[in-house]
Amino acid sequence: MIKDSKMAQAASKSCEICVSGPGRHFCQQCDQLFCDGCKTSHLRTKISKTHSFIGASNLILEDKSFCSEHDEPFIYHCLDCNTAVCQVCAVKKHNRHNMSEIKESALQLKEQLIKCIYSKVQTIGNDIQQLEQGTRGYRSDVKIVIQSITEDVNNKKLLIDRKAEELIKTLKAQEERNLQNLSASNTELKVALTKVNTIQRAIRETANMSEVELLPKLKNLQNEVDKIGTNKVPDIPKVKYTQKNISETAIENLLGELSYREETKPSDGGGDRN
Repeated sequence: MIKDSKMAQAASKSCEICVSGPGRHFCQQCDQLFCDGCKTSHLRTKISKTHSFIGASNLILEDKSFCSEHDEPFIYHCLDCNTAVCQVCAVKKHNRHNMSEIKESALQLKEQLIKCIYSKVQTIGNDIQQLEQGTRGYRSDVKIVIQSITEDVNNKKLLIDRKAEELIKTLKAQEERNLQNLSASNTELKVALTKVNTIQRAIRETANMSEVELLPKLKNLQNEVDKIGTNKVPDIPKVKYTQKNISETAIENLLGELSYREETKPSDGGGDRN
């Protein structure tokens, strides 16, 4: 059964006037397909010069739920060919292929995508929390070390002031570099989270789509999800100050030494991590 006249004409894809040319234009007043030449002649005719045309491709897109070859609704999803098929196609072209109902395939893919999104949100959220907590702890460690340095300097009098200032300057410079790296990692994770949330909103907007429209849309969203890389949370730098006993003549060694456990910048692996 033909769904309506427009769909039948769009499916024929040939000019209904000369029959030989491709029917690229649809006259909304005559309800017919025209080729380029016939359209030009049609608009030159006095009785039809005010007629309006739309592209025939737009008509085809309006009926995505119907098979253009058999004018039957798409009801199956061929798993082997990864395409929507009607009942006639299922018998003639996809016999013995693995099939599922198209609605079932769309629902399964959507459920899988939602679970994947949820996992991404949880992982990235936990990583951000871990990174922010580690950053606060690192900054606290830096303050403790600075306090320890200051106390040691006071105990060894004014002759070590210059050395103490040098050590503190080194520590602050290292802290600034490490905080920049930690902040960059935090920004990368938040950007990834923003992308995931954007895809999550896109999924909610598919609620009113037909299954045929929904299936490629979900596949595209899945591809976008797969492109989102989640880098490993870098190791939080550690710092401590070790005091030591020295003679008065060893001016250069009056103060203790700073030791670091440097933050390791993860490589851009991309994709999910286990």
